[in-house]
Amino acid sequence: MLHRSRLVLRRAVVPLLLAGLIGCGARHGEHDRLSPRRAPHNSARNTSLDPIPVYQRAGLLAAAEPLPFVGSMHYLAGATPDSTLVLLTLSLANHALAFSTEGDSPRAAYTVVADVRAGSANSGPSAGHIEAHEVVRIASLKEAVRTDPSIVFQKFITVAPGVYTLTVSVQDDGSIHNSTQDVRLAVPRLDAGTLSSPIVVYQATPRIDRAAAPRMIANPRATAVFGRDSVVQVYLEGYALPSPARVVVITRTPEGTELWRDTVTMAGHSAPIDTLATARVDIPITQIGVGTFEVEAATISADASAGAPASDTVRAPVFVSFFDDGAIATFDDMLSYLRYFTTPDKLDALRNTTPADRAAAWAAFWAATDPVPSTPEHEGIRSYFARLQMANDRFRDEDEPGWLTDRGKVLIILGEPDQILKSSPMNDRGRIETWLYSQRQLELVFVNRTGTGGRWQLTPSSEMQFESIVQRERTQ
Repeated sequence: MLHRSRLVLRRAVVPLLLAGLIGCGARHGEHDRLSPRRAPHNSARNTSLDPIPVYQRAGLLAAAEPLPFVGSMHYLAGATPDSTLVLLTLSLANHALAFSTEGDSPRAAYTVVADVRAGSANSGPSAGHIEAHEVVRIASLKEAVRTDPSIVFQKFITVAPGVYTLTVSVQDDGSIHNSTQDVRLAVPRLDAGTLSSPIVVYQATPRIDRAAAPRMIANPRATAVFGRDSVVQVYLEGYALPSPARVVVITRTPEGTELWRDTVTMAGHSAPIDTLATARVDIPITQIGVGTFEVEAATISADASAGAPASDTVRAPVFVSFFDDGAIATFDDMLSYLRYFTTPDKLDALRNTTPADRAAAWAAFWAATDPVPSTPEHEGIRSYFARLQMANDRFRDEDEPGWLTDRGKVLIILGEPDQILKSSPMNDRGRIETWLYSQRQLELVFVNRTGTGGRWQLTPSSEMQFESIVQRERTQ
């Protein structure tokens, strides 16, 4: 286990939504989601900002409350042709664990149990097993509420190529909280001419032979932060490739549009030189922007000049977002989330850019809206998304996501009211809720005509007042 807050990690990348099925660090179809044992929290209604289904569709392990975690699986060649190393890596946030004081050092403990079986979960012979007990120590209890995924767990499991079910359970040892997820693994045979999974890493030291495990700190969520991180670093291995061992690396949008490519000559680390070759590839965030992407790596054959196809192609998802614990979204969904943050013309300017120009457009948008340019974080966007999530949590009893309700819209744009006055049902008027904003000398009235549950709506006069204030403040 590694506590990422102790590391220098400024070269990674942040999350954003993925459309379509992409095998994480694998050839297409190498692992598929099974029915999760625990349904995503509030999945029936509030899925707008929920990253769990997004990660699951990308092929990652992803569990929601009561103990959220995200994980990924990657494949590298084992010591023999009949063995493959499966890298299991998980990320958790401090706030998911129960911390207690132990002297001057608050601590939490958790247990990870992973089982690889040739049949379905809990049946069939076991092909690999992990049970690890980990301790997290922090400097002060203030860190216990951190929501960014600062805890990284990773282990290698050696298995024979084949199809398996991987069951991963994470237990908070300081509470009763635990989560379990199943995923189907199609573990490849990494023969001559093949590539490992592309692994998004925080740092990696190439191994010198197949009998050793690589020294790396993987990025379980394959994420980077726009405006803070400069590159996404990908670790890649090739096995008995034609000399020189060359690989083309491409980053694409979910729709398949190519954004960036580079041809890499891999370095040999064993005799003969091409038995094991490795490369670390830096994908510039300035070339891809904010969103969900796919990294594709393909070997280049010796007669590539004659138009011969690549002999092996591997793919992995990458997410770029605005901050470590931020929402992940497709390009279109991100623009939808930002509808209350800025003016329609600024969003249209982003929407109308070509995929190749989106990274520059995002950078211009960031610079134009950042309230504190001297810091790497965009405090305005972080605060905005915090209010978005607050609206989702607070107004989940309506028939649409909380951030799209009238009360959610007002909370996101104007913030918390100074006072809320509630009235009992009266005749056919239903219930009334009045929000008071003293500094703006504003009184907004919401009406729910159903009596219980149902939708709260601004009255026509309150709607006019609210829109007037929004237009006035956006033009200042």
